[in-house]
Amino acid sequence: MSTNERLRREIADRKWAEHALQESEQRFRSLIENAIDIIAILDEKGVFRYCSPSTERVLGYTIKQVVGYPATDFVHPDDTPLILQVLQEAIWHPEISQPSVEFRVRHRNGAWCSFEAVATSLLEDPAIRGVVINCHNITERKQAEEALLTANRQIVNILESITDAFMSLDTQWCFTYLNQRAAQIFQRSQEELLGQQLWEAFPEMVDSTFEREYHRALALQESITFEEFYPSLNTWFEVRVFPSAEGLSIFFLDVTERRESQAELLEMSTALGNAVEGIARLDSNGQYIALNRAFATALGYQQQEMIGMSWQQTFHSDDLTVLELARQQTLVEDKAEAEVRGLRKDGSTFYNEVVIVAAYDWHDRLIGHHVFTKDISERKQAEEALRQQAERERVMGVIAQRIRNSLNLEEILNTATSEVRKFLRADRVVIIQIGSGEVGLITAESVEPGLPSLLAFRLQEDWFKQWQQNYRQGKIN
Repeated sequence: MSTNERLRREIADRKWAEHALQESEQRFRSLIENAIDIIAILDEKGVFRYCSPSTERVLGYTIKQVVGYPATDFVHPDDTPLILQVLQEAIWHPEISQPSVEFRVRHRNGAWCSFEAVATSLLEDPAIRGVVINCHNITERKQAEEALLTANRQIVNILESITDAFMSLDTQWCFTYLNQRAAQIFQRSQEELLGQQLWEAFPEMVDSTFEREYHRALALQESITFEEFYPSLNTWFEVRVFPSAEGLSIFFLDVTERRESQAELLEMSTALGNAVEGIARLDSNGQYIALNRAFATALGYQQQEMIGMSWQQTFHSDDLTVLELARQQTLVEDKAEAEVRGLRKDGSTFYNEVVIVAAYDWHDRLIGHHVFTKDISERKQAEEALRQQAERERVMGVIAQRIRNSLNLEEILNTATSEVRKFLRADRVVIIQIGSGEVGLITAESVEPGLPSLLAFRLQEDWFKQWQQNYRQGKIN
């Protein structure tokens, strides 16, 4: 494969990767912005670093009223120890979702709302650096459960008003009640299912997690909560089962959106953390706040060393103007590219292809930049070799043309020294005629304007010996 073909393939691969990443980010943002659940990120001390826009819809708080404050400021005092324990368990078991817990949160209007949450620690992930909390408002469901225990005559009205699906089964596994939401999910009418046995209506549930958990709840007479995927409906459900002597009361909630959001988040963070090319995130002051291993390794640093470092410290000073212009360009076009020299920790440099993408928060406010880098040193060396080869061929062509056009030796030598000086980018190029006794005579030269001419200058034998000695000692190249 030629150098040009390899370059075209590399550029095409990079553009495809950028497009795929951009599509993934757009899908993830859409999922988060439109979710009914609250997704939050806490630091190791339990302070909010991020909360999704649904916080204002569900609890009445704006993002500014939450981010930067401890989670315990909003949690019921009786539930605070539980929250701190779950946070610590998540930190001790990174990347493992902890069992769901229920707790109460104060609404902005002063009322207490019930929530169910799952915590997953991604503190080690440079793209997240926090504990991810997926919260679902179960206030209506809790109210329904309490009403079920205290006032049976209110069950129908309450169950029909909640957003969770609900069904009740007798000890023979026949439907005794299901609300409209359950009928919608099952894609059957209430009349069609009432009195029918669950396993006959939905034979695919036999030998499934649903059947095993329902039997276990009834046998042990203990309430059970679990999550399971239902292939026939292509849906994830969170199921809460309450047994009694008469049978089972079952609440189930479609949590597919939450599952997809969490999976997308984990997939994206894993991909970014293990990317072969360098990926970093800058804050609005141009300081690194996250980066993957490849980015740090290319510069000779550990990842943690670079957190808080200014981007100017990692690029050659002569290229900072180019990068700053690229950064300014992202304010207009969202993305900019540049080829600059990276500056390693040991002071050495290498060529980087840099793509800078503007980063915005959920309110479309600029909060920094994403930086993608690729080491293109080999490509630059290949380009320079091609340039030198082309220049050599050009010089030889000019000299050959001069010889064809004129047999005047002085013109030929002058052309040769002039073209060779351009090629070498030297201050002076001379041709020395060696006579008897190894005495040299400068017969042609090309010299930088302002420097004295050495034409007709004679070089004695000892000069050649000294020049040869200096060359061997590396003083002349």
